[in-house]
Amino acid sequence: SPLMSIAMFFIIGMGIGASVLMSEFYGAGDMPRLRRQFATTLAMGAVFSAAIALLLFALAGPLLRLCRTPRAIFPDTARYLRIVAVGMVVTSMYNLLAASSRSIGDTFTPLVCLVAGSLVNVGLDLLFVARFAWGVAGAAWATVISQALSALLCAWLLRRNEPMLFAGQGDFKPDRALFGRTLRFSAPSALQQAGIYVGKLLVQSAVNPLGVSTIAAFNAVNRIDDYALIPERDIANGETVLVAQNHGAGKPERMRRGFFTA
Repeated sequence: SPLMSIAMFFIIGMGIGASVLMSEFYGAGDMPRLRRQFATTLAMGAVFSAAIALLLFALAGPLLRLCRTPRAIFPDTARYLRIVAVGMVVTSMYNLLAASSRSIGDTFTPLVCLVAGSLVNVGLDLLFVARFAWGVAGAAWATVISQALSALLCAWLLRRNEPMLFAGQGDFKPDRALFGRTLRFSAPSALQQAGIYVGKLLVQSAVNPLGVSTIAAFNAVNRIDDYALIPERDIANGETVLVAQNHGAGKPERMRRGFFTA
């Protein structure tokens, strides 16, 4: 879990950085640059997530040994990690599409896709694990397939509901100048997001030698801890979009009000 979180939150951090630029262009009414930024964000996400997926797949064994994963669960853990790594590109695409949608004020589309993906995930878990008895591998494939469906649904809904992101005089294409700017905006956010889970990984490495029951208890509590962090994290994300849009629109007073309200 911490290994996947480091990889995934690095991509999410990139999405947060890119969405700031998208929100600013949207607030300024600069639709051509908004479309180029959207295309650049997706291209960057595809490249980085593919590279991370290859690394995770190739280094699954050494990384898990570094985390001192108990021998009893090592094969299942390695299998799960490799399968989820295969789905890293579609998982990152969903997160980047969702961040792009939120950057222009559409928070409903990502929510619909997330609910649909979650329901599919539960259904496939019951099918693959409970009925077909595929074990941990079944849970991993359920996650990958549900994330792929979420990404496809999000892309379809955005194309239908927010055509301004795609339409234009050839604007929907990666931009080299925006690539550099996106990287500058995204790097601090990506490192911050991933850094939190590096700390969790170090704690996990200390917990792993204590046995499977302790690992299960530690991860169960981590899930509860994640829920406790959701409100503050998402208020901050909403504030980021609001401030960036008003910065692009040249409305500093609304920026200040949004900041203090958050």
